Amino acid sequence: MNDLSLCDECFAKLERDLIRARDWDYSATIFMTPQEQFEALRERVIRDYGADYELIAVPNAVDKPKRKNKRSHSWETQRRREIAVRAVRDYSTEDVLQAARDFPQRQDEEWGNASRVMQHLYETFYKLKPKRLG
Repeated sequence: MNDLSLCDECFAKLERDLIRARDWDYSATIFMTPQEQFEALRERVIRDYGADYELIAVPNAVDKPKRKNKRSHSWETQRRREIAVRAVRDYSTEDVLQAARDFPQRQDEEWGNASRVMQHLYETFYKLKPKRLG
């Protein structure tokens, strides 16, 4: 073990990773190497050992969350999108009241369930807010 608590093999991997990353300030190998030869040494390390890092994490690699497949969204989210696409965007108070009157007639019922009528209105008119209708 050396002063960094690394075995010889791990220390060599760390040195190669630091050279690959051009992290000249922390590399012990670079200490006695002339500055003109830094890039040549880096190219030699990459040629002999490859460009992939062996011990340290890839610099500037941010763990981004994986994108979800569009089909992985819930059934409810898909349903809301379909409703938003079909919804009437330009409407007046009269349009909403007429749709509320017509809904029970289309259901062949004399009386309509209020929650079903409201659900129909919300699905028909985009972002309906009954309090704004007056």
